[in-house]
Amino acid sequence: RRGPSEGDGRLRVARAALDGDDLGELRGMLAAGRSVVCCGHWRDGAAARLQERVAAEVGVPLRLLGDVHLSNSSSRVTSSVSAAGLWGAVAVLYLDDPAAAPDEQVAPGATFVGADGGSDRSALEALPGSLVVVPDGAELLHEAPHRVAWLHIRRSGQPQRSAFDYYFVAWVRAHFVAPYDTESQRRLFGSLTRYPRYWHGFLWSFVGMFLTVFACVPLAWQAVRLLDRLYATERRPKEALSPATSPSPPAGLPTLLSRERR
Repeated sequence: RRGPSEGDGRLRVARAALDGDDLGELRGMLAAGRSVVCCGHWRDGAAARLQERVAAEVGVPLRLLGDVHLSNSSSRVTSSVSAAGLWGAVAVLYLDDPAAAPDEQVAPGATFVGADGGSDRSALEALPGSLVVVPDGAELLHEAPHRVAWLHIRRSGQPQRSAFDYYFVAWVRAHFVAPYDTESQRRLFGSLTRYPRYWHGFLWSFVGMFLTVFACVPLAWQAVRLLDRLYATERRPKEALSPATSPSPPAGLPTLLSRERR
């Protein structure tokens, strides 16, 4: 089955995409101030099940999906508008709480606008727990801001995330970047640079990689010593078996000891 990342341009809507426990877990992360649920193979369980649901819906492997992001107020969802780049369609999961007080309820109305602009428009209900896949080049307009979880889908023909990126780099990000993505650090990096998220990830990724390599140095040194010991052990028996002979002069040539006195 061809997914929207492969250019079919169709809007996909799935009701009750996740169960209540997973929705509650994602809402809790959003309430705690988390903006991304990373990373790669090491993501949280609720994010993993959301990615699996999206992969099954559009028919693509998991490694063609990006990490899950969280937004507390989304009035517009726009997929990629550029023909270049890795990412195409966007999958959106609505996290609004249906048990909220009436004055906190969000209007469920939304409008889908196709890639060709105004000619392809349709209305839909952005109900809590619904999953909407916005095709490449299209956008979704909300009547009121919603709390959502969203993730990118790679375009057709783009390579999957490499094993190095999906496992090792994601492990570094999950342990050294994501835990420090706090509101105070966002304000700090925002006061120093125009791209706080990029430099925050760069700094903590560098620290994580440095500490990982530094922690591996003792193991590498022990491996070198072990190889040296094995090499020395292999040489000793050969040296013990070979007779220790002193160099003798070539046969037939006179020597000082063989000369007779005259």
